[in-house]
Amino acid sequence: DAKGITAFQLDIKCEGLSINLLKRALNQAKEGRLHMLYHMLRAKKEPTEVLAPSVPKMVTMTIPQSAIGKVIGPGGAMIRS
Repeated sequence: DAKGITAFQLDIKCEGLSINLLKRALNQAKEGRLHMLYHMLRAKKEPTEVLAPSVPKMVTMTIPQSAIGKVIGPGGAMIRS
């Protein structure tokens, strides 16, 4: 979306970076993002109506609180595996 971004992570471990330098970097990133969006929209103005079967899908589901332990396993064992 050209109006903005939802979030970004800034992990600065270098000492001595000024606020002005960070502002300049974020402005350059915005210009680059808008440039890419412009060319993407020129190439394809509308989303594809029918997706190929190989396109990854996202599914949202609600798990009852009483069943969360079955999903993550004891101590989160299923998630770590």
